[in-house]
Amino acid sequence: MTKKILLKSPAKLNLSLDILDVVTKNKSQYHLLKMITQIIDLVDYIEIFKSGSKKINIYNTGISIPLDRPEDNIIYKAALKFFDETKILFTGVDIKISKNIPVQAGLGGGSSNAATTLIGLNKLFEAGLSKQKLQEIGSTLGADVPLFFESPTCLCEGIGEIITPLPDINNIYFVIIKPEFGFSTAQVYKSFDKIINIKKRPDINKIIKAISNSNIFEAKESLYNVLEEAIDNQEIFKIKKLFEENGAVISSMTGSGSAVFGIFRDKRTAQIAFNNLKNLYSNIFLSKPFNNLD
Repeated sequence: MTKKILLKSPAKLNLSLDILDVVTKNKSQYHLLKMITQIIDLVDYIEIFKSGSKKINIYNTGISIPLDRPEDNIIYKAALKFFDETKILFTGVDIKISKNIPVQAGLGGGSSNAATTLIGLNKLFEAGLSKQKLQEIGSTLGADVPLFFESPTCLCEGIGEIITPLPDINNIYFVIIKPEFGFSTAQVYKSFDKIINIKKRPDINKIIKAISNSNIFEAKESLYNVLEEAIDNQEIFKIKKLFEENGAVISSMTGSGSAVFGIFRDKRTAQIAFNNLKNLYSNIFLSKPFNNLD
């Protein structure tokens, strides 16, 4: 019987993000979104071992994450949910994460880690849970978690839980910069709610058509993240400008930030931009669409 499994846990980019409305449910406010997401090959590695410890133990290498209270970590919560749901006789697991995806970046690293943990445990313990069941469990951990069970390119609506797979995007490259600072997601959305007039919105339908035509650059004027209007930080816009000066066709912030990405037509141009900017920013990554979620 298999005693361990190693999986890639990929990051995501919001190629475009629009906020349609704010609704109140159970005394909490939720933003209704419409966004195009792309999973990329910037990955963490998650290795899960069966153990006899009768505990969920989490270990980390790479980028530091707080583990002084492991029960607060989303990986721990995902494992706990899995064993609660499956009722599998629990003898304990050790989960090792090699962290490469920056935190507080809008890259979905935590949500991806939760989804990957569920996928790994399902395979390791041969639980036989369907994708839909794993998504259902994942949705209790965070709105972005179900995305990571789907195709690499998706339309996400509602609070992120209504997911429509789109054709794969190929032959494009990304350079991603995460500044030294991060943003609070809650604070960014709170700032957005105070804006009276939104200056620009993405044309999501036009983007979907361009993706279907295998040429996302047809919709380059339509790709936009409305949350940029809630950001009072000139460094974000400086990075966008640097990308454009270094050959990016499109540049944007992902999610609620603070990571910013540029989209390039070919690897050579992306590599040159990466080389030009790596001395200015330490958290810089060259990436492409991730088309293998299994």
